Amino acid sequence: MLGTRSVWDPGAPRPEDDASPTGFSQSPAGWFFAQNKESLKIAFRWKF
Repeated sequence: MLGTRSVWDPGAPRPEDDASPTGFSQSPAGWFFAQNKESLKIAFRWKF
């Protein structure tokens, strides 16, 4: 995962906060998409 903290590197920088996405969607498979004027953010949630 890019720009996120993880169990492998707890000191990794946190992603920048963006409280105003222009679009947001979630798929059943766990993919999340958020878009604003300047960027598209993609995330995946994996539950185990």
